[in-house]
Amino acid sequence: MPAAPISVRGGVMYPVDEPATAWSLALWLVCHATALHATSVAFAGRQWSSAKSDQGWTRTSATAPAPASGETSTVAVMVMNEPP
Repeated sequence: MPAAPISVRGGVMYPVDEPATAWSLALWLVCHATALHATSVAFAGRQWSSAKSDQGWTRTSATAPAPASGETSTVAVMVMNEPP
């Protein structure tokens, strides 16, 4: 289960202990991006963007390997400044 979200400029980060849980959270966030006003979701060196959703998950410039089980990692979500 993700820990409490951490607010960051322009978004939210969710600390997660298990890679499978982090991917589940990342995919859930993408599926609910419109309702959440999310513009991008990033995890393990990959990013999904609402502006380029047809491209699916793309590698980021800072590609990082998926964390090992038991290692804490974060799922980052960026949100629009003002909901439509």
